[in-house]
Amino acid sequence: MSEEELKQVSGKDLAIMLRNLTGYFHRIDYYGPLKSEKLNDLLNKFHKAPRLLQATTSGKKFSEQSTDDGNVYYVNYDMKQAEVQFLSKGGSYDKNLQPVIQMYSRYFGGSMSSPVFQTMRESKALAYSVSSRYITPNRLDRSYLNMAYIGTQADKLPEALDGMMELLQEMPVSEKSYSQAKDGMLQGIASDRITKMEILRSYHGLQKMGINYDLRKESYEKISSMSIKDVEAFHLKYIKGKKYRIAVIGSKDKINLKTFEKFGPVTELELNQVFGY
Repeated sequence: MSEEELKQVSGKDLAIMLRNLTGYFHRIDYYGPLKSEKLNDLLNKFHKAPRLLQATTSGKKFSEQSTDDGNVYYVNYDMKQAEVQFLSKGGSYDKNLQPVIQMYSRYFGGSMSSPVFQTMRESKALAYSVSSRYITPNRLDRSYLNMAYIGTQADKLPEALDGMMELLQEMPVSEKSYSQAKDGMLQGIASDRITKMEILRSYHGLQKMGINYDLRKESYEKISSMSIKDVEAFHLKYIKGKKYRIAVIGSKDKINLKTFEKFGPVTELELNQVFGY
């Protein structure tokens, strides 16, 4: 809704919308001690809904943009540090890739022992906060997204950008770090418990991806036999050589925008373009 449309909405309008919600197709989740018969009795008594439910509207579909243009988007904000995010769109969801994606994200940029953290923060002191991970979509109509983040001092920004791009192109290999990441991943899966309402949330999340069973058993088995060579192969195929869109926020007085021109065209955005006000 536009700002003008929102201003015209009254409290009475909102109350009517709330009262009519149960007239649309909906789902009820329940976790608790009641048997299904007792639960049905309570729902029939208290949950008032018409026999024929209206279909919900599909809503506006936002199409994903390509990241191959290498565009840089900058927002001026008065702050001492600078924050940068690298984004690269991947392919469609593939459940068979999940184990190696989990291991790549954990090993490469998901902990303090990762190459990203050890190189950017510990060895070179180029960032106060840094991470990188390959994000899995939560719907079948969305794509994987490789995301790397740097929080750094403005005067260290050029070196930090080059350092992160170098890591994304040439992943350092350490058997010791990989072994630690693998042990941590396996222990996390083994000790993880999905309980109470999370059982239902997990079920619905898997249903959205066309899956009707718990993927963790497969992940545990495949990760157990996985080596650093598998993670290297994943990096070569899905990370190395990819182009990135870059998002930057920081003070214009402290950042030289020419630093970003070698990555792609730079577009400066106003705060009201980003936030809408």
